[in-house]
Amino acid sequence: MHFNIASGALTTFRQAYPSFRRFVVDKETLLPLQVETYTLDVNAENPDFELDHELTEWYNVTDLSPSSMSALSD
Repeated sequence: MHFNIASGALTTFRQAYPSFRRFVVDKETLLPLQVETYTLDVNAENPDFELDHELTEWYNVTDLSPSSMSALSD
């Protein structure tokens, strides 16, 4: 099983907010535990990166295991 997670970029190209992803992995297995997306509102008075969403909450899955990702894709 394999899945890709495409992420935004640190650019304002196409008038989108810059973003980046933070991957939290298990130290021993290196399996992903969380994938957090942070965005920057470039029009804010004091721009700062803020958490936009976390992948398990965004897709309403219990974890990022291969079985959860497979069920999500089905």
